[in-house]
Amino acid sequence: MLSHTGSTYQIKHLADHKITNVHVSRLENFRSDATRVDPVTIAAKDQREFIVEEILEHLPLHQPAKNRSTLEFLVKWKYYDDPEENSWVPWADLTNNKTCHRYCYTTPGMRSLVAKKYRDHLFSDSEDEA
Repeated sequence: MLSHTGSTYQIKHLADHKITNVHVSRLENFRSDATRVDPVTIAAKDQREFIVEEILEHLPLHQPAKNRSTLEFLVKWKYYDDPEENSWVPWADLTNNKTCHRYCYTTPGMRSLVAKKYRDHLFSDSEDEA
């Protein structure tokens, strides 16, 4: 909580750091064991926030750069550690994603998928969403 006026509280979300005004009736006490549960992970899942943490593989394996319309990537999402939460995402949904660009740039036969305008920024530290 940042501040409050009457029954309206100004809060900052742990996952995306957005500041929001909410009525006191929407607030709940959060109790957790900090050694077992990361509150930021819980907040991100609550917001259904999906950030590409890693590209694990791609299909089809043969001539991927020539089959862009059928190209899919197996994505591991940040804050989602169960392998069953990984999902296949089409190239069209990842064309602006830096993590996907890094994967393509370093995978043989896929470098041409990365547009020249993105190549200079591939290895900076900022994160991006799907």
